[in-house]
Amino acid sequence: MSEETFLLPLPAVVDVIVGRACLSEQDLRLRHYRRKRHAPDQVDELLASGGRDLHQKLKRSRGRLFSRPLVEALIQRCGELTSVAPEEAVEAARAAQMILSMTAERLGKRQLSVEFGGGCAWWDLQGLVRAQLANVRRVQCRWADARQGFDNAYQCLSHGTGDPLAAARVRCLEASLLRDREKYQRALQCLSCAEILYRRLDHQQELARVLLKRAEILDLCDQVRRAIQIQIEAIALIDEDREPAVTLAAFANLAEMYRRGGEAEAAAVVLESSEHYLQDLPAQSRTLLTWRWIRGRVNLALGRLQEARSDLVAAFDGYRAANSSFQFASIGVDLMKLYALEGRTQELVETSGPTLQALRNQDLAAEAVEAIAVLSKALEYQQVGTHLVDQLAELIEKKNLGRERR
Repeated sequence: MSEETFLLPLPAVVDVIVGRACLSEQDLRLRHYRRKRHAPDQVDELLASGGRDLHQKLKRSRGRLFSRPLVEALIQRCGELTSVAPEEAVEAARAAQMILSMTAERLGKRQLSVEFGGGCAWWDLQGLVRAQLANVRRVQCRWADARQGFDNAYQCLSHGTGDPLAAARVRCLEASLLRDREKYQRALQCLSCAEILYRRLDHQQELARVLLKRAEILDLCDQVRRAIQIQIEAIALIDEDREPAVTLAAFANLAEMYRRGGEAEAAAVVLESSEHYLQDLPAQSRTLLTWRWIRGRVNLALGRLQEARSDLVAAFDGYRAANSSFQFASIGVDLMKLYALEGRTQELVETSGPTLQALRNQDLAAEAVEAIAVLSKALEYQQVGTHLVDQLAELIEKKNLGRERR
């Protein structure tokens, strides 16, 4: 306290101290706002050049990049990149982890409280980073790493603030791993916990994402009618202006549910009603390619072979160009079915090569591997009937290879 303050009468001293405390809080809020505003640009700065020299960039920043808003922005970027660029998502998670570690090493408890709201909040962020990284490992089919990552995330949260929203986010991500490992009931239990919380807090966008995932799992459990009901409820909650890609993907999945339920006409209506969202997305975006793939499947079910061919070829080429073997293999099976129906033997053989090779690289059940072997042998003699392709398509669909993993 300055000498001038001691010279003031007691009421004035109290006013000065309170005023300084208020000013300090205002300064902190202003700094947090500024850092949050600059966080997206700082993410780009950190991840430039493929995320190389992260440690040196952070050291040179002299603490400028040691902030909670930047860590939160990196976690968000990791989530956005997970399904489209997994390696870049890993770099975003690494950057967030590095900031958290360097912050804990360099700053004392008081400064940690200023920057992150306390040590417990720091642990919350650690848990969220580890969960996002585990989700990337899931997309990469590194199952053991993904499982360990989620276990580590829960361990971090056990030291945290007890924030139920943080736990809900981790449970939603873990549900995707459980779904991919075909542990559907456990996945639904994870989602139920998050759904109850989001309904109670009226967090509509988060609730929409939970419902979308729940509908997908129910569809995989062959509860198609219930899945459709929940999918429609979820679509009504999505902010279509803010999230046109999520909206379009939700309509595409709804159409696929109708198709699987034997209602191809209803599926076509759903696709037609969502077509205007295409203008908001890049031509080669994964969501748009998936939408075209679903429309191709619906047209195939309706016997509109020419229209089906146009969409399936576009989706197949798009995913192949993006090196997304997981997706284009499933689309390739649909194209093979189409070519078999049309009697286009040459196109069937040309498509089967990359398609079957991509499928061989997947984690398939024994009967699917056997079906690929039988189909490959038939292709050698150009004696492929639609029943062989249909058999493989059914096995692949059961394995859920066609889903865009999020």
